[in-house]
Amino acid sequence: MHDSLHGIAYLDLLKLTPVQQESIIRQLDAEEADQPGRSKRRSPRLSYPFRDGTLMTVLERGHGQPTYRVVMRNISDHGAGVLHCGFLHRMTPVRLTLVTEDNETLQVRGTVQRCGFVKGKVHDVGIAFDQPIAARSLLAMEAEEEMGVGAPASRVLLAEDAPLQRRLTSYFLQKLGVEPHVVGSGREALTLSTKQPFDMLMLGLDLPDIPGDRLAARMRKNGLTVPIIALSVDEDESCVAEAIQAGCDAFLAKPITRTKLADVMERWLGDPDDEPGKEPRVKPLYSELWDDPYAHAMVREFLEWLRDETAEVRRVHASRPGEAAARVRAMCGEMRLTCASMGYPRIAQAAQELAQCVEDDGRPEAYRPSLTHLCELCDRACGVLPPQPETPG
Repeated sequence: MHDSLHGIAYLDLLKLTPVQQESIIRQLDAEEADQPGRSKRRSPRLSYPFRDGTLMTVLERGHGQPTYRVVMRNISDHGAGVLHCGFLHRMTPVRLTLVTEDNETLQVRGTVQRCGFVKGKVHDVGIAFDQPIAARSLLAMEAEEEMGVGAPASRVLLAEDAPLQRRLTSYFLQKLGVEPHVVGSGREALTLSTKQPFDMLMLGLDLPDIPGDRLAARMRKNGLTVPIIALSVDEDESCVAEAIQAGCDAFLAKPITRTKLADVMERWLGDPDDEPGKEPRVKPLYSELWDDPYAHAMVREFLEWLRDETAEVRRVHASRPGEAAARVRAMCGEMRLTCASMGYPRIAQAAQELAQCVEDDGRPEAYRPSLTHLCELCDRACGVLPPQPETPG
């Protein structure tokens, strides 16, 4: 039976539980520590956060190039160690498909340098990459300002049938300071939602037993009032409308990234410091370079440009809608580059998504939600600046 990750079909023959994975990896690490020659690496080995979210394609001719799920032991700029379900000869060409912290894929080619039997089907495989990668950037953690956007006690029920997507989304939620409770079917979600309190539910629309929209409708009928977020790869307007009509509060398109999740958590879980009846406090969005004294003045100068640029685009969008698409497209091109280099990855990502919306449909009403989202992020970033003086008369 084949499973799929990011559209890539793979065989899952290893069948190791997380406890078994950790036990084997600890054993292998201990054995390797006793072999001084193995410690002389060109670059340090790093722990990979998505150990069981790695795919390996065997590229030998005449073998159909099968793809397997493997467990990542460690990774460096020049190679990786994985647990595989069978023996591979030295110099066998392979391709690793890695999942980044933005839930995107990175494919890296390499060759097998060693393969040792561990137990049962499990083999320890060492791979040398054909070209070096920047392993540390691949593993870069969330910026501090994006962590813990929900209240520390926020509990989220996630119903997702794809095993790897469950693990990855659960990992993202934990990094955001949320307590995830994960199930693989609609029936499990329905049962758990009646037994335990949750602050939010995230339901896959393609659950095999009870689709997420039907599940949401039943939960609302049972009196559930907390936010429900629909998850699907289908972004068709009719699909979104049906989910909202069934009782979902918002729609989140797959693949799910940490940026998308951070925005959803922030909007629907709110700020624990906000008081009922008061306007929610807008959180500042700080640059990753904000605490660097050498970059501080440069970031402030950039924010002044960003404030002016955002105001100009809003003005053009409101007064000259016929010219707005071209102006928005130009702004997105500048923002994608400058915001990323100035330590605002969320704004850069939002600019990229808006540019794609404008490319797909240049009508102002079609891309207005994405433009509003981008402008709100820019307002939060510029909120650290002193207010602009009012223009007389």
